[in-house]
Amino acid sequence: MRDAVILPDEVFRRVHIESFVGRRWLIDQVDSILRDNICGYLVLEAHAGLGKTAFLAWLVKERNYVHHFVELAPGQEGIERGLKNLAAQLIVAYELSADEAIPDSATRPDYLYRLLSKAAEKRCSEEKIVIVVDALDEAGTPPNQNVLSLPKVLPAGVFFIVSMRPVQVTLQSDKSTTPRWPLKFSLKAKRTCKICAAS
Repeated sequence: MRDAVILPDEVFRRVHIESFVGRRWLIDQVDSILRDNICGYLVLEAHAGLGKTAFLAWLVKERNYVHHFVELAPGQEGIERGLKNLAAQLIVAYELSADEAIPDSATRPDYLYRLLSKAAEKRCSEEKIVIVVDALDEAGTPPNQNVLSLPKVLPAGVFFIVSMRPVQVTLQSDKSTTPRWPLKFSLKAKRTCKICAAS
C-alpha cells in the first residue's frame, strides 16, 4: 500500500520549503473557505513562478494533507499513478482497508469518490478532509471526465485545494452540491486575492 504513495521530498527540496514565508493573506482565505463551507474545490490560479507549488507544499508539510504533485507523475501516463497515490494515502490515513495492496479498481473514476465517501463517514463532526493537488494543467484528462478523474461531486466535509496556470483545464463540479472557488492572484497584486463567486 505505502509503495503506491509518491513522496513529495523532491518537490520540497526544489521549492526550498524550509524558507517559505509570507502568504498569510492566502492562508487566511483558504482557512475561511474551509471553515465556512461544507465541501468544494479551491482552485489556486496564477502564472508560473508566483509560488503556487511552494504554498501547497507548505500546506502539505505543515498540515499533513493528502496530496499529489503532478510534476512527479505528469501527463496521460501519470493518471494511474496519481489516482493510486491519492487512494493509498486516503486508505492509510483513514484505515479504509486491511489489504496490503492497491486494487486494480483504484484507477477507475468511481473508486476515488467511494474512498472519499468512506473517509467522510469516519471523520469527526468538525473535521475537514483536505486533498491538495498541484499543477492540474500538467495532468492528464481521461475522455469525458475531469482532469485526473477528479470527482464532480464531493461528499460533505471533503475539500480539494488545487493549483493550475491560467489555461483551459477540465474541472467541472455539480454547482448545487459542490461549489468551486477560483482564487486568482498576480505578482503585482500578490497581497490581494480575488475570489470569484463560487461556480
